[in-house]
Amino acid sequence: MTTMTDPPKASFQLSMLIYDTRYRSYTFQFIALVLLMLLLGYLGANLVNNLAAQGQNISFGFLSSPANYDINQRPIEYDSQSSHLRAAMVGVLNTLIVAVLGCATATVFGVTAGVLRLSPNWLVRKLMAFYVEIFRNIPVLIWILIIFTVMTAVLPSPNQFRGDGADASMFMDAFAFTNRGVYVPA
Repeated sequence: MTTMTDPPKASFQLSMLIYDTRYRSYTFQFIALVLLMLLLGYLGANLVNNLAAQGQNISFGFLSSPANYDINQRPIEYDSQSSHLRAAMVGVLNTLIVAVLGCATATVFGVTAGVLRLSPNWLVRKLMAFYVEIFRNIPVLIWILIIFTVMTAVLPSPNQFRGDGADASMFMDAFAFTNRGVYVPA
């Protein structure tokens, strides 16, 4: 009668890094990491040498200089004499605000469409199924391009809102509805 036992454990040998499947993937990943680090080091040294040859250096000193531009939506105090760092902080906060509002809006639309898709009303259920399938099957970039094209072709340009005798306003009374179904400035 024989008993099954584990094979004797061999001591680690350097050749196991290539021939043993347990270590081979780690070996190749380590080699790729070293090559990537060498490439990045070469590119960084090349950048520093080329900038030094032109008399320039890499610094973030510009962040403390005045920005000299305005930002309309500012959740924190900012004016044109604030630093570039302050302007960057305003930009990050604006991005976070838009992201949070976008997530909240998408959640409301998604829950509403999901609940209405379960409606016992046949028409509502089919309309919501169509809505969900349209947004599911068209990439976001295509939607961005469609919305941009519609906004630039139909709506008035920003310079039409300027001045006392502005050609456009933010209210619908500034638009006339034509018989072709397209809004044009009045």
